[in-house]
Amino acid sequence: MEEFKVLLDQYMKRTGVDALAEACGISQRTLYRYIKGERLPDSIERVRKMADFFCLTPEERKRFTASFKAAYYGEEEYHNLTLVDRLLRNLNGLKEIPEADLSFSDKVLSLPADTIPLNDGETLMQTAKAIIFKEASNEKGKIRLHLDAESSFISEVLKPASTKGIRIEHVNPLHTASGSRNILEFLNDILPVVVNSENYSIYTYYEKEVSLSDERLSSLIITSEYAILANRYLTSGILFSSREMIEYCKDMFRTFKSASTEFFNTISSDTLNDSFFAQMASTAVTPTRDFHNGICMTPYLTEEMIRKYIRLDRVKDVIPLLASHVSNMKKFLSGQSSSGTEISSLDGVRQFMETGQTCEYPIKLYSPLDPADRLSILKSWIITLKMSTQFSIRFLRDDWQNRGAHVTCCFLRDSIIFLIGTLSGKVIVFSLYDPVIVSSFNRYFDTQIDDITYPADKSLKMLEDLLKEYE
Repeated sequence: MEEFKVLLDQYMKRTGVDALAEACGISQRTLYRYIKGERLPDSIERVRKMADFFCLTPEERKRFTASFKAAYYGEEEYHNLTLVDRLLRNLNGLKEIPEADLSFSDKVLSLPADTIPLNDGETLMQTAKAIIFKEASNEKGKIRLHLDAESSFISEVLKPASTKGIRIEHVNPLHTASGSRNILEFLNDILPVVVNSENYSIYTYYEKEVSLSDERLSSLIITSEYAILANRYLTSGILFSSREMIEYCKDMFRTFKSASTEFFNTISSDTLNDSFFAQMASTAVTPTRDFHNGICMTPYLTEEMIRKYIRLDRVKDVIPLLASHVSNMKKFLSGQSSSGTEISSLDGVRQFMETGQTCEYPIKLYSPLDPADRLSILKSWIITLKMSTQFSIRFLRDDWQNRGAHVTCCFLRDSIIFLIGTLSGKVIVFSLYDPVIVSSFNRYFDTQIDDITYPADKSLKMLEDLLKEYE
């Protein structure tokens, strides 16, 4: 609350108490209570009115509203909300990681001893980078990791290594003592690696007490030629090159992995096998809301369209799966007991109308839809929204417009299903079941919906106006 009351006092000196009280419809006594920190405004709308009256710059306005939210929700919860916001925005602009230059110094690796102490964090990081990048140069290489990956390790080591296509198995302990902040920050850092690399698999388990693993040598970095055994923070460890110690570390890794579960249930559309379509069909459940930065055309496809545009050799196998998926979605949308909010991007809808394609499905799966069929889908969508008393559309505000990937988040009672389509036409499907993350996402949409989207009635009007452009 401290920052909000300081900023309010500072801005109010520009205008005076009387003028502000009259403009915002509140008493001077109430304003003074705000400044003393005895109470807060009753809504973000009132804070926006104040910002308008103060004629704040965009940066001042952002800081002023953020300070109110931090005071209103509490520092911890507000930080979690900002992490969810950052994650969705990062996914919205996700682009493929360019292939990295894996040059490194192998000074440590050239030493004659097969057991080398790594006495500080810098030496350990450089050594880890050296053995991982050396392994990444081998097409058949494989890297095994058991460590709580910090942002720097992910950006400096994992991201570059993942561009080479080698297999990476990563067991990452999560700590319940750190709360949702730790998990959401990790999710922000690791998702670009997950989406960009099919050969990166991540597993997790929860440690109740972080302190138990702070100093013991429980972190593992294993390649075909080397193994590093280090403490949790990667500030000290030992490098091994003997076959016996490498196998011992592999056994340790297998023990950790056996106690873990996959963090993401990931299926890449590049294989286009039955599992991919089965996973797609499993999204036709009862979401409380959908978030995506394009058009969700699935419920409005006809079987004739499916037969017309599918371009796979196994078209006979695919059509029943897709038809079943479409049928389930239509039943859900027409159900009287179903309700929810569809959060979308007008820019993404326009992109579909221009190209006839959406990253909702892999581009090599189907040919671009004809203009007449694009128009038919858009009309069906509008009719469904008008007829439904349970569903509404809300378009993302301008700063959320489509910048890279197509993201669909399907929010269920106890999980979130993500479908991420990149510009290359790849689609990744994965699910999150972590209750802390699910709760944070739902809380974000419950509290921030007015900040990130236009109202439902305005959004529907925007969609109708777009239809007129193409009729």
